[in-house]
Amino acid sequence: MRLIFLGIGGTLPTADRSLSSVAVEIGSVRFLLDCGEGTQKQLMRSNFSYMKLDAIFISHFHGDHILGIPGLLQTLSLNNRRKELYIIGPTGTRELIEHMERISFYRREYSLIVGEAEPGEEFDVKGVRVRTIPSRHSLQGLIYRLEEPTPEYVVNRERVKERAAEVGVDPEEYTKMLLKKIEKGESVDEELLKRPRPGRSLVYTGDTAFFEELVEFSKGADVLISEATFPSEMEEKALEWGHMTVAQAARLAKEASVGMLFLIHFSPRIKGVEGIEEVRREAQAIFGNSAVPEELEEYVVRKRRSPPGKPSK
Repeated sequence: MRLIFLGIGGTLPTADRSLSSVAVEIGSVRFLLDCGEGTQKQLMRSNFSYMKLDAIFISHFHGDHILGIPGLLQTLSLNNRRKELYIIGPTGTRELIEHMERISFYRREYSLIVGEAEPGEEFDVKGVRVRTIPSRHSLQGLIYRLEEPTPEYVVNRERVKERAAEVGVDPEEYTKMLLKKIEKGESVDEELLKRPRPGRSLVYTGDTAFFEELVEFSKGADVLISEATFPSEMEEKALEWGHMTVAQAARLAKEASVGMLFLIHFSPRIKGVEGIEEVRREAQAIFGNSAVPEELEEYVVRKRRSPPGKPSK
């Protein structure tokens, strides 16, 4: 799983922050989590191929999360895209995309598949399992959990190497023979297989206030990407506007025993390098595996050795 943080700002762009969007690669599948204004320019500056994009997930309809969509759709068309694109969001997403296409005045040659997800719904997109719950924000929205499929088996390469040596066969050839037998449904020696680690999982909050159900929803996720709109001294204002403070986001990560917390969607009130460093220090004091990503920074999420629900060491 690879993450590229295209925009970590909230409300409005600033000289050093773009608006909400995170690119995610899970195997060969590529997603965008929200698509704020300026996202396509950030994509062009990144190592993420927007032409290979499979789906855009919309958390809610505030402009700082969606205004990059019309331009990106047109750019895909101008580059002769033929591959279908999925757009998934809350109720009203179809009407939203229809309006966006109507005002863009462009001709699209690729298929656009728009889906509206109900809170609590589970579905697959390109083999990735998606779960949703409703957010607690000033506008209806969804919180997403993306789960990588767990393979049915993993070849125990050390044991295969030993067995290949025993029978005088090249280990790679022996592995190919083993995989062919598995594909045909033939039985194989279980000693040559091992239990795979569970697929990685990611929770993306979009904009939301803290609430207890979110802790359970995020339980054991390898990655939590959480908004942290307000400084912690503004908790009352955060609740009023349906947002989280830095401390609340860190508390969520700690109580949910996630592997890693990435904080994004900062209010312009959190200013400059000093403001971001204060966010980092405060979050890490509550939950050690907290990070504030730089824009266009990439993170590779490796599978944790500890079971889901238990913190990694």
